[in-house]
Amino acid sequence: MILTCLFLVASVGEGSWAISETEIYQPLRRDEVLVDDRGDVFILDYPKAVVHHFSNTGARLEDIGFKGQGPGGLKAPWNIFLEGARLFVFDRATNTISEYSSQGKFVRRLLLPKQGTTMEKVNGGWIYGEWLYSVEPNKPATLTLVDENFKNPVLVTQLKERGTSSALNMTNEGDKRMGVYTPVGYTPQIAVSPNGETAYILEAQGLVLHLVDVASKKITATIRRNERPIPFDKDWAQAKLNRLEETYKIQIKPDFPDYFPVVRDFFTGIEGNLIFDRWRGNPEDNHYPLVLDPKGKELPNLDWEHYNRLVGQWQGFYYVTGFDAELEEAWVRRIPKRMLAGYARANPIEFDGSAGRTFSSE
Repeated sequence: MILTCLFLVASVGEGSWAISETEIYQPLRRDEVLVDDRGDVFILDYPKAVVHHFSNTGARLEDIGFKGQGPGGLKAPWNIFLEGARLFVFDRATNTISEYSSQGKFVRRLLLPKQGTTMEKVNGGWIYGEWLYSVEPNKPATLTLVDENFKNPVLVTQLKERGTSSALNMTNEGDKRMGVYTPVGYTPQIAVSPNGETAYILEAQGLVLHLVDVASKKITATIRRNERPIPFDKDWAQAKLNRLEETYKIQIKPDFPDYFPVVRDFFTGIEGNLIFDRWRGNPEDNHYPLVLDPKGKELPNLDWEHYNRLVGQWQGFYYVTGFDAELEEAWVRRIPKRMLAGYARANPIEFDGSAGRTFSSE
C-alpha cells in the first residue's frame, strides 16, 4: 500500500522540495539519513524502529521494517547503510544486521560476532572494529574486514589504544549506590569513502588516520597531523556532574582527563573529503572543523553545520537536514547545489530538548 504523499514543494527552484512531515520530533543525526543513486531518501526513525522511505519527488512510500519480532522486525535500530539497491539496518539490541531491498522487502538477518562492534559497509563486505565494552581492556583494538555474510575475517591492523566511552557508571559499595562520571570519550573511529573502495581508521589519540584499500585489505597510507590537545574544561564537566547527582540522588566521583582529546568527530563527506571536528573547550559552545582531501591536503573550511547537515546529493541537488522549532519536527530539504553556501547558517536548528538516542540492553 502506498501511503499519502507528504511533501512540500519549496519555492527555492525547480525540482526542490522538503520532507516536512517526518514524524521525528528531535533533530536528525547525520547518519540517520541516506540518499541512494535514484535520489530516494531513507530516514531512520529510532523510536518507532522503522526506516521511512521517500521517493525522489518527496512522495512517502511504505516504511521499511517494523517494531517487534519476526522476519524484518527491529528493536533498537542504530545505523543504516546502503549498497546499490540494498538497505542494511544495524540493531543494537539484537546485535544483528537486517537486510532489505530498497522496496522494503526483508531479505535476511546477520548475527554479528560480538556486542559493541563498530562497523561500516564497504564494497562486497564490511569493516568492523572491536574496542567497545571489552572484558579485556589491555587487549589491542582490532580492525577486521569480512565478506557480505560477516565471514572470512581478515585482520587489517591492531591499535594499541582502544580508548574509553563517556559514561556514568553505577556501582554498589556495601548498601550505598555510587557513580563514576567520565564526561568525554575517545575511541578509534571508522569511515568509508562514498564509493566503498577505501576505509579510514582514526586512532583514539591525536590525529593519526590510516587509509585501508578494501580490495587488497591492507593499509596503504597514513595521514598524521600535529594537533595539540587543549586543557580540559573541568568547570563544564563539574556542572554536568552536579546535575547528574541532583537527578539520581547519589554521590558521583569525577573521572576527568587533563586534556580534551584532539578529535571529537570524524566522517567522510558526501564528496569524499575527510571531515574532522576538533575539541576546543565546552562542546555546547563550539565546533572546530578541519577538512582534508582523501590524500591529506587541507581544504578551505565552511562552518560545522554545513558538513554535519549535508546528507546526500543527486544530479544537481543537495539534501540537507533541519528542524522546525514551531512544529517541533525534523525535516529534509532538497535544494539546488548553487544554494548550498550559507544555507545551514541561514536555517539554524533551534532545539532545547535532548538530541541523544537512549539505548538499554534490557
